[in-house]
Parts: sequence; C-alpha cells; structure tokens
Amino acid sequence: MAGGSGLRFWPASRAHRPKQLLSISSDRPLVVEALERLAPVIGPVRSGRQLIVAGAQHRDQLLEVCPELTEGQLVIEPCPRNTAPCVALAALHIAQRDPEAVMIISPADHHVAYQEAFTQAILRAVEGARRGALVTLGVSPNRPETGYGYIELAGEIEGGGERLSPAGGGEVGARTRVARFVEKPSSEVAQRYLESGRYLWNSGVFVMKVSRLFEELQRQLPAHWEALERIRESMGTPAYGRALSEQFSSMRSISLDYGVMEGASEVEVVPVSLGWSDVGHWAALRELYPADSQGNVCVGDGHICLDAQDNVIYSVGSRAPQVALLGVQGLVVAHSPEALLICKVDESQRVREVVEALKARGDKHLL
Repeated sequence: MAGGSGLRFWPASRAHRPKQLLSISSDRPLVVEALERLAPVIGPVRSGRQLIVAGAQHRDQLLEVCPELTEGQLVIEPCPRNTAPCVALAALHIAQRDPEAVMIISPADHHVAYQEAFTQAILRAVEGARRGALVTLGVSPNRPETGYGYIELAGEIEGGGERLSPAGGGEVGARTRVARFVEKPSSEVAQRYLESGRYLWNSGVFVMKVSRLFEELQRQLPAHWEALERIRESMGTPAYGRALSEQFSSMRSISLDYGVMEGASEVEVVPVSLGWSDVGHWAALRELYPADSQGNVCVGDGHICLDAQDNVIYSVGSRAPQVALLGVQGLVVAHSPEALLICKVDESQRVREVVEALKARGDKHLL
C-alpha cells in the first residue's frame, strides 16, 4: 500500500514525493525496502507476484525507484479512500489470477530491522490464512506509545507453534486469537496496556485469502462490495477506467482495521519482535539511528550539538545546510530545500497541522 501522503514527515515528505519514496531508514526508499522484505516469501519484484497500490501522480516515480517493477504491477487508485478500498481493489486483481490466493498486505513506508523474524512471522501467518483466518502481525510494545493502535490477545491457538528466535534477531510467537482491536489510547491507558502484557501494537501487516476478504466485505461493507462488483465486471474491458473512477470514488473512506478486521470472524495475530517502526513522525528517527552520548540523533553530515540533549536533526544531501544546536533540549529540526521545521520532539505527531495551515493559506508550492 503506497498511496499515503506522509503528512507528519513534512517538509521532507511532500505531495509530489511522499514518505514512502524517501530514503529515511537507509540509502533505499522505504517502498523498495518493503518490496525486498517480502521477496523471501513470494519472490522478487521481477516475479510479478508483488503489486503496489498508489495514486496516478506517483506512477512514474515508483517505476523509477523500482526499475524491476512493470506497469502491470501498479494498481492505480483514482482517489484516496483509505486502506479498506485500497486492499479490496488489489484483491480484485489478485483474484483474477487465483480466486483462492493468500494475499499479504503491507504498508510501503514502515521499517523492519530483523528480516528473518519478519519472514518467519509471515510464513506462520500464511498457515492461519490457509485455514480461513484473517491474520495480522502484532508487535510486542516496549513503551506506552499513544500513536499506535493496539491488539488485545484472547488466547493462544492450540498447535500454533513454539516461539521462534531467529539467528538474525527478533522473536516470533505462536498464532493467537484476537479479542479486539483498540484505537490509539491515552498515555495512562497505554501504560496499563504495556504493564498487562496482553496487548500488542497493530503493525498494519495483514495476511488472508482474497475469498475470505470478499466474504467479510459482503457482510460488513455491502455498499463497498456492490461498487467492487461493478469494477470487477469491467476488468479486462475498455470500460474499466470509467467504472474504476466512478465506483471507487463512491466508496466511503474507511480503514481495513475498522471496516473489516474489527468485525470479522476468525481473526488471529502473530506476536512479533521485529525492530519495527511505522516511521510515522520525526521523533521515530530515534528508533532507526543511534544517538550520541547526549541522546541527540543527527541524520546528515557535520551537525553540531553543544550542551544540547535529546534532539532530532534531519538535514541530508550535498546542498543541505549543517545544523548547530546550542543549549537546547527535545527539539526536532528538519530541513528540506524549500522549508524548515522546528518543533518539540513530543509535538512531532502534530506536524500535519502545519500542512493543514499551509493548505488554508494557499501555499501549494510548500505542500
């Protein structure tokens, strides 16, 4: 899923080049990392078994950063409608090849440190999906995070398998029944979740048969299913473009979590420790890069921190300015060629408010 806009990574993430196309956690764009992460399970990009769902405005850039990708592997959304319609549209294309295929659904803009653990977790999730379950990966929390959704565990499934500790790091638990999905909590509630040991972070990675997804869509989102049926009838004909535009645009914007997973039957989770981050905001760089002795994370060359603690600096590229911090604490300083962001680290979730303010002011060149 590569249709997001990455508003909380402004000013680096922009409408013309959103977060998933940026090289944030390595020298490769996040979307390329996501494709490579799935290759051990389903084959490399050139196998044709990987699809990317994105907007038309990012078609050329995706083909540029992923040279092995073909036009036929791009599923183009006519407009943003959140993840349930996005995944359903991809499922239509997959079902044309195999109506009983197991699909792996992954965001394009996350980071995973432990590849082998991820591979083993996906394989364990596929086992559940082949039996008809809708399976997600749940990340073991290490702090009372308020920016993530949570999954409450109901109980281990008999024969779910022993806990794995792959040589490359991380852990993979046995498949477990899901009691419920929980929206982003307050800090007090998040602390209780952490202490209870019964909650996992929702990674946004799902594994299921396309046929099971279709069953749940018919039951839980019948209006969406009717629109999808009209799109399916047009596939492979000259009417596809018009039907896609009209029907997809008519769908209510809703997430897969809320629209399908929360109300589905046979929902399971594979608990994992992956070195995972959704790279959701500037403060998340502290999960990806080592800090100096004062807790400062500096991405880019030559930055200086004097009597400064717990700051995040992002200024990269041959023409990016060097940043010097003196006597400050807990700041984000993020630079792009057109704009500079300075905010408190604990306010970095609010950066999307800057984008909304720019929209209201009509500063389209900064969006």
